[in-house]
Amino acid sequence: MKDHKKTLSEALLFRGLPETALTKLAKMAREKALTQGAWLCREGDDGDAMYVIALGTVRVLKRDPTGKDQEVATLGSASCFGEMALVLKDEKRAASVVAQEPSTILELSRDGLEKLCAEDDGFAHAFYKALARGLAGRLRSSSGDVAHYRAQLLDRR
Repeated sequence: MKDHKKTLSEALLFRGLPETALTKLAKMAREKALTQGAWLCREGDDGDAMYVIALGTVRVLKRDPTGKDQEVATLGSASCFGEMALVLKDEKRAASVVAQEPSTILELSRDGLEKLCAEDDGFAHAFYKALARGLAGRLRSSSGDVAHYRAQLLDRR
């Protein structure tokens, strides 16, 4: 699996990114192969990269108050995660990610992205605009989920 540019272009976060920006991202992407059950990261780890699933499926887990991992999402091919590590340098991973099946992941390191952005203002503008759009979409979706579940709780009273 070496067509990183195609994989990145299929990710919702990077749709609409100029071809030149996709090419630069593809060149810096590092491919990681995960076996079923392999942990990519654990909640509380230092975060220094974001990821795009090239092929496969991963489970996203959050620790509950008792310390038990609870699945909060399942992500498949072309999904992105870990974006907060790009904007919050000293933050820890908010969740754990484990491969549900053999999976191929593209890693985009914060250091590599910062270097690209420092070298090319046009790339920086396009990349951070796409990142902001993606994070805003997740926030909007999360807000809707909270409102939905809150209404369900209130209806049960």
